[in-house]
Amino acid sequence: MRWIRQQQDAFTLIELVIALSILTLAIAGAVKLSGVGLTQLNQTRLHQQASYFAHGHLTSLMHTNHLTEGVHYGHYSNQFQWTLLISQIKNGKAFSADLTVSFDARSLQFHTLIFKPSSSNNEPALTPQEQSESASEARFRPQ
Repeated sequence: MRWIRQQQDAFTLIELVIALSILTLAIAGAVKLSGVGLTQLNQTRLHQQASYFAHGHLTSLMHTNHLTEGVHYGHYSNQFQWTLLISQIKNGKAFSADLTVSFDARSLQFHTLIFKPSSSNNEPALTPQEQSESASEARFRPQ
């Protein structure tokens, strides 16, 4: 007796089920990755906006002649709140500014020194040595 081999022209049902399962898993993985990517993109956008707000705020402080010591609060929009701590460093000629910008249960902290320009011709501005000492004092002061 001779066996005749038949050619197969189509896929079996089990092959189709396995192929569709693999395809479904691949598509589900791609959808999940795109969701994670969008979340990360949104967080990066918020971080960048907070940095822009802080930069503008600290720059405006550097151009003002009236700084008051203490803690100040406010918001840039419904999403971004800020807290600013200004403290005197060197005989009223330098100030330390610590700005915290909060958003979505996260916060960014910024620190800068602001050297007050002399208000009269009799009052000398800080020398480079005094500026360096003020920076060291601000950097190493206890929190």
